[in-house]
Amino acid sequence: MYSKFSGRDFIVDYFDNRSKFLECAFQKISRENIFGISIEKLKDCPNIFESRWPITIQKIIKFKYCINIDLIEKTISQAKIDCEVLSQYLILFLISHPKPEKRIYMLLNIFLKKYEVFKKIFTLYNQQFRKVNDDYKNLNIYINFVFCFLYYFQITGNLKFLNSSLKINDMLCNSYNDIKTPEQLLLFVINIKMETDCIGNLSKDIL
Repeated sequence: MYSKFSGRDFIVDYFDNRSKFLECAFQKISRENIFGISIEKLKDCPNIFESRWPITIQKIIKFKYCINIDLIEKTISQAKIDCEVLSQYLILFLISHPKPEKRIYMLLNIFLKKYEVFKKIFTLYNQQFRKVNDDYKNLNIYINFVFCFLYYFQITGNLKFLNSSLKINDMLCNSYNDIKTPEQLLLFVINIKMETDCIGNLSKDIL
């Protein structure tokens, strides 16, 4: 399941690759004046959860209310589970409940395995988490789950969530031109910044 690791050269190439995509995203954010955020503010703030970060996750997702476990349970009890909505709820739940919860782990693990096995996450699932359509091209879903996986890795240290995030972000980098909306682009930037922070912390002894 784990990505191939090739030592120092691999790490250097990784950071070079991710830096290029971040720079492209920064330029697009500045050029299109997305949410009025400047490149300098994005670059200068090393941690997205610091008060200096120029925009909240809630504003990006456009959801003003707190999410509790009951709402998540209600969402997955529907005959057709909307994966984009569920992944948004999981983001909002995680950032307001920083301690690991077994039920959230189980849900994240289900979708981690979906991607590891099929390399796809579909837009709709039934209550048994079997796909009910063939649409797997909604980038919002992948971007949302990368955020969840990286955030969960940060609070638990469970490497499989970081590993899957790397794979999905590789796919998203290859699909960068298809990231169209301001919300998608900003969350993509947040994910890449989180990911590079995680890899940087893990690779200190190598570099």
